[in-house]
Amino acid sequence: MQPIRTLEQLEQAIDRIGFLPYAGSEKQSLFTLESMTDNVWFDGSETDPWVWRAEIAKKGAQAYGKFFHRRAGFVSRRCIPAFIAVRRDSRSFDELYEDGLVSRGARQVWNCFEQRVEWTFQDLKRESGFSGQSREFEAAMAELQGLLFVCISGQSRRISRSGEPYGWPNNDFGRMDVLFPSPQDGQMEPEQAERILLDCVRAMGAFPEKAALRLLRAGGLRG
Repeated sequence: MQPIRTLEQLEQAIDRIGFLPYAGSEKQSLFTLESMTDNVWFDGSETDPWVWRAEIAKKGAQAYGKFFHRRAGFVSRRCIPAFIAVRRDSRSFDELYEDGLVSRGARQVWNCFEQRVEWTFQDLKRESGFSGQSREFEAAMAELQGLLFVCISGQSRRISRSGEPYGWPNNDFGRMDVLFPSPQDGQMEPEQAERILLDCVRAMGAFPEKAALRLLRAGGLRG
């Protein structure tokens, strides 16, 4: 595969492969955008992979979030139903919560998404009842993304009293089922979904099946 050097090439790669972890340990992620590009990072240019992630999230054609071992990555629209089946058997949040399969912190955050589709980081944290450097909030957000209830939908900065943006951008978050609605022709079985996603992995190389399953199930009920 040719190195990924433009945002358009990244978008094509996500759609072709089906999903793509962003960066980090390939022992866990098998393959990553980081290993597939030789571009300069963190220079703020249009060829900076750090900039691409925000562009993908903003465009909304492909999902971006902490989907892989609590690390960021991309999922194509066609593979979202398969990940939902693998991670949570296509079950709703309320079903999982009633069975004790999601945390109380995740419940607090999800209550906000039942009121509104998209939230800025600061508004969501405040509205869900968390304050300060809350590890519980971070854990709840990672949990909701791992189960594909929530994705990163863009970035925004705080606004001063004078109406000017300031500080580093924070992630905005949105409901997956609204931003990426699935076809209403029946839910996919987890076993069928795993076969589909394993085929995506096999197309990238001869990775051990156990390692591939760990990646595909990470953050889910079987992870």
